[in-house]
Amino acid sequence: MGRLSPIAPVRWVSSVIVEFFRAVPVLIMMIFAFGVYAQNQVFSSENNPLAAVVTGLMLYNGAVVAELVRSGVHSLPKGQAEAGLSIGLTPGQTLRSIQLPQALTALLPALIGQLVVVLKDSALGYQITYLELLLWSKTLGSAYANTSRPTSWLRCCSSLSTTRSQSWPGMWSGD
Repeated sequence: MGRLSPIAPVRWVSSVIVEFFRAVPVLIMMIFAFGVYAQNQVFSSENNPLAAVVTGLMLYNGAVVAELVRSGVHSLPKGQAEAGLSIGLTPGQTLRSIQLPQALTALLPALIGQLVVVLKDSALGYQITYLELLLWSKTLGSAYANTSRPTSWLRCCSSLSTTRSQSWPGMWSGD
């Protein structure tokens, strides 16, 4: 809604924010949020990955939906806004009462498509715990004095990762 504002600084700041979060990959946002939350102990260690996934999805998809709404409002004929203004509504009232309800029907297919993207992007949250897996495998390797060879903890990590990734399909299929 900020990109539709008649106030130029609000429009400019909103544009910068929306374009920034649309340009940064979701996984990078998730990893960054995970690091910030872990460093500052914002959430408990069990909830850090979930909070990072939610934050990354919220920021990216919020920016995409904001751009969808802006494009949906701009796709309406100019006569809709002029009609609202001619009956005495302010530009804000025209936007809320006339333009947004009509734009919603026009952008509904794109919103449904974006919900599918949210569902698919949520699978990226699995990668957040990969860094923790590396840390724990290194800790496990050093706990048993397997640090003489630098590849021992990598082998341990790869076996844990393979075992973990192969156990997911079996869990969902009911085997």
